[in-house]
Amino acid sequence: MRGLYYEITGDEEDEVWEIVGYGETDAPKHQVAYNAPLASALIGLSKGGATEAQTPRGLAEYEVLELYKNWDDVPEDFRPK
Repeated sequence: MRGLYYEITGDEEDEVWEIVGYGETDAPKHQVAYNAPLASALIGLSKGGATEAQTPRGLAEYEVLELYKNWDDVPEDFRPK
């Protein structure tokens, strides 16, 4: 497994993000480094878990809707374009 895949809901629409290694953040591919505020808030949560994270637009609340082992398990609608 390359990373952890979290389907989350927040103030916007539902999204899936992959947590990757240091310096590998690629927002268009929905990849965020483990030390980024969003990833740090999500790591350790399981399905149904909720958290808050500081974003450029202020504090945001997130809930983990699902966890996936790899991008192939992620529904097509949630995969990066």
